[in-house]
Amino acid sequence: MFLHINYLGIGDVLIMQSLFCMLKKIRYNYLLYLGEVNIKYLRAFIDGYLTCEEENGKSNVFEQFNAFEEYIADIYHCQESYDFSSILLEKYKDDKTAIEKFFEHLEVYMREQYKLENN
Repeated sequence: MFLHINYLGIGDVLIMQSLFCMLKKIRYNYLLYLGEVNIKYLRAFIDGYLTCEEENGKSNVFEQFNAFEEYIADIYHCQESYDFSSILLEKYKDDKTAIEKFFEHLEVYMREQYKLENN
């Protein structure tokens, strides 16, 4: 299942599209990108990716991803922490399930926020 964006033209959409495309690659080959199935490694990879995007002139990259983390926090009724990796690992207790849930939530979020459709 692949997703594409129907509506472009807003910088925030392009930022999240870039990250989403990268995360789709990771979803189907954790070991290549993370070294092992570990949600904290996924978190570190995303932080590094966003830092690189910001260093290359894309603004609001962290703010856009933070909106997704707030979405995760709302789903799990967490008010203290917006770190998706901590929330999901606490809820599911193992990295593999936590990573799978991360990607499921990301697809729903992208579909809802950025008008994505299945393709």
